[in-house]
Amino acid sequence: MACLSIRALKNSTRKQQNNLLTNREGSGDRRFLAPPFLDDEATMDNVTKALEKEEGMKRSLNGLALNVMNGIAIVLALYTLHTAIFGMTDAMRFRSIHLLLALPIVLLLYPAARRYRQSIPLFDYLLVAVSVLCIGYFVLFSDDLNNRIVFVTPLTTVQYLAGIGLTLIILEATRRVVGLVLSLISILFIVYAFSGPFLPEAIGHSGFSLSDVVEQFTMSSEGIFGSVLGVIATYVAMFVLLAAFLDISGTGQFFIDLAIAMTGKTRGGPAKAAVIGSGLMGSISGSAVANVVTTGTFTIPLMKRTGYKAEFAGAVESVASTGGQLMPPIMSSTGFIMADFLGIPYIKVAFAAFIPAMMYYIALYVMVDAEASRLGLKGISKEDLPRLAEVIKRWFLSIPLVAVVYALVAGYSPMTAGLYAWYATIALIVLAQLKGITPNLIKGILNALSSGMKNLVPVSITVACAGFIIGVITLTGFGLKITGLLIYLSGGYLPAALILTMLACIVIGMGLPTLPAYLVSVALIVPALAALGLQPVVAHFFVLYFAVISCITPPVAIAAYAAGGIAKANPMDVGWQSVRLAFAGYLVPFIFAYQPQLLLIGTPIEIINVTITCLGGVTALAWATIGFLNTKMNIPERLLFLLSAFLLIDGGLATDIAGLVILVGMYIYLKTKQRRIAVRGALPEK
Repeated sequence: MACLSIRALKNSTRKQQNNLLTNREGSGDRRFLAPPFLDDEATMDNVTKALEKEEGMKRSLNGLALNVMNGIAIVLALYTLHTAIFGMTDAMRFRSIHLLLALPIVLLLYPAARRYRQSIPLFDYLLVAVSVLCIGYFVLFSDDLNNRIVFVTPLTTVQYLAGIGLTLIILEATRRVVGLVLSLISILFIVYAFSGPFLPEAIGHSGFSLSDVVEQFTMSSEGIFGSVLGVIATYVAMFVLLAAFLDISGTGQFFIDLAIAMTGKTRGGPAKAAVIGSGLMGSISGSAVANVVTTGTFTIPLMKRTGYKAEFAGAVESVASTGGQLMPPIMSSTGFIMADFLGIPYIKVAFAAFIPAMMYYIALYVMVDAEASRLGLKGISKEDLPRLAEVIKRWFLSIPLVAVVYALVAGYSPMTAGLYAWYATIALIVLAQLKGITPNLIKGILNALSSGMKNLVPVSITVACAGFIIGVITLTGFGLKITGLLIYLSGGYLPAALILTMLACIVIGMGLPTLPAYLVSVALIVPALAALGLQPVVAHFFVLYFAVISCITPPVAIAAYAAGGIAKANPMDVGWQSVRLAFAGYLVPFIFAYQPQLLLIGTPIEIINVTITCLGGVTALAWATIGFLNTKMNIPERLLFLLSAFLLIDGGLATDIAGLVILVGMYIYLKTKQRRIAVRGALPEK
């Protein structure tokens, strides 16, 4: 959800670090110093490339164009808030108005090519005008279009032109914000809708006319204006605004400070702070790369300063930042869309996500602790840390998130929960200004409204484009053909199907950000997994995990690329190190595929039992991966920990007992081995 331009990246880094020092001075705590600014041009270039790959290349706007774009963004924010407070009268008109305001922002902010980064060419103004005309038609005549569907009247020439024009503009806007891949995939699906009679029988169909395709894309709930866009324009929009307001209130910095104050003095403290702080930040930011840039500018230099290798420091940050997309309460935009697909309240999705996400972070935490122990690292000296008592005095900065969780648990809709949190944030900003934490109140609120919507519109355009894929799949029945193909390739054997699904999701995710990767995977793969016996919620979480994990999987690994830029390490080295540290993330989906109790499906006793044994399993796996627990392990010792991990994960009573016996026995053995080594080291040489 978060977006940063090149200039804004430098300014954001400076602003955060200046705010950090200002907050320290205001609280009487001057001891903790922020790491150096990202002034190194090579570092900035690497980080910028990673940001552009995930979030698109930004244009440097100023003057009238900047004011116009900010004005449109503020109008969109206010319209969203008005809808949250007073409700909507017509879903199609609401979604049309959302796109009517979102498309001009994208066309002004994202250039068609690098040479247009400093100016807006005439054709962009023409595209803005055409987009307004095309979507304006759907806004003005939404009632007529609804009646047309009821009475099945043929399309008029104006409807053809508006539909085709809107399709072409969305394809171009998508190319600008997320790259060429999603646009090409959408074009291939559009071509498929027309070419069915000429294709092999296994994937062919009877073919559809231009009228059928235009109607599916623009006048049904399975196209551009589908329910997914509705989720983005309502629930997700509220939480994107919330994240923007939390940013100006200093909540993000509070999370980082709290994590450092709590863990900084322990061995490998900065890495542990990165795990905790990035997990908290990622749960509200929704973007792996933006989270790396936001928190990594602080945590990565600190990790390197205390003795971690550059590639390990970058990997810790990239893995922790990526996992934020899986962490409740917000889970970026995918959690809300999953709830819409499944037809269940969002709070159920958030609860289901909690245990697997905690396993992901616990495994990472254990690994960074084991690596610190292996290297003999210490924490940050107490004199150089922020005082925990001083940090806790800013506890009120967490009120909006507490309000969100309370409202969701109490049964309110995500939109209402987001609105209540937004009210709490406004009060928080006023309080923060009174305490000297935030700048000018009115300017801050306007900036948050504008930046929040500028962060949202790329997501809106992405799901509008994904509507082409979903629309064609629904129209042609292509999803059923993919289901049959996956079942055929796997021989109907679930483990084989899961491995094929993992590979497909990672490949899809290498070319796309998490949200479109998840949408494409859901449309193509989830029906096949459901046909093989997986419960729908399990199938959705399975593809979501690998859509997220693709952010750190080489050769693309965009989150690792950004972290490598900050760490000044080889991005591929950071990527492969990230795969090692995120091993639990690759394994957890297979665990809940066979033990859905991890997703809170089952009796309380079953859920508790599976959770405890699987936590033991991922902990054993973490120790085996690093190869250190109290002392260095040899190959047989690491293999025994691996055996313990897989026995605990297996789920049977006998295997759980055997795995637990091996785990406890190996822990005692290595503790004894450590003492023997220490005694031998203390004896005088003969």
